[in-house]
Amino acid sequence: MIGASLCALRHVAGLACPTCGLTRAFALLARGAWREALVLHPWAAALVLQGVAALLLCCLWCAGRLRSRPDRWLPHAVGLNLVGLVLLWLVRLATGTLPG
Repeated sequence: MIGASLCALRHVAGLACPTCGLTRAFALLARGAWREALVLHPWAAALVLQGVAALLLCCLWCAGRLRSRPDRWLPHAVGLNLVGLVLLWLVRLATGTLPG
């Protein structure tokens, strides 16, 4: 495991928040440890893939191959990610699979 948790909710209430383990999962992804990262926080891989997609869309827009500016989709993407994080957290809370 990489590092200790800095989550305030975990230290105060003893309960992992929806983003607990996300930074450590990103570090594992950077090392190429995809399985460990997915176990620690499955949303990390989704965020990496979204980042790559956003970069590609921005490149296409700059090249003139995309009419609509990609940043117009950002509020929707953020909202969907928040909903996804909370739903994932609820499932992990119910199944007892929150990161330790």
